[in-house]
Amino acid sequence: GDRCGKAIVAGRARASGVDEDSGTTVKTRLTISYAEPSELQMILGKYSSDIDAYDVLALEPLGAKAFASACANKHADVVSVRARGRLAYKFTASAMKTALDNKIF
Repeated sequence: GDRCGKAIVAGRARASGVDEDSGTTVKTRLTISYAEPSELQMILGKYSSDIDAYDVLALEPLGAKAFASACANKHADVVSVRARGRLAYKFTASAMKTALDNKIF
């Protein structure tokens, strides 16, 4: 809710662009962690203009339903998972195929 809005606005301080000396392109990324698909839909609806300011949208699902929704989301560029510890859900072949079909990595 409100915590998410503050995080989105605070995260916009760094602008994307090209470093002329090295030719490196700098992109901004927003990662949204969520447990339920309805929570993500609320965030995407309420903060859409703030989210659009980022170059890359990463979704970090915290459960099986959230993982399936992240893979099917048309706005996401990346599905991010925490590397520490064991996940509370398993990757499914159908969700992974959906993500690849949607060009989500």
